Amino acid sequence: MRGIAWMGVALWGAGAVLMPLAIVRRVHQLRLAKDGFTLNRLSGTSFYRWTEVSRFGVVPVFGAVGFDFAAAL
Repeated sequence: MRGIAWMGVALWGAGAVLMPLAIVRRVHQLRLAKDGFTLNRLSGTSFYRWTEVSRFGVVPVFGAVGFDFAAAL
């Protein structure tokens, strides 16, 4: 039982450290452009061209934006 409690403390602590960092770095930000879109995440920034994406839209279950990569030619 103590192990589960310590795991909860560790996860809460990680969230307490990472949340301010995420706010400062403006992670989970989506920028749309004519030629594609940019995603900011804790791990870095990624740019995807519209030609690389087959579907793009809101995922109803999560209320977040989702996309599928296009099949390789």
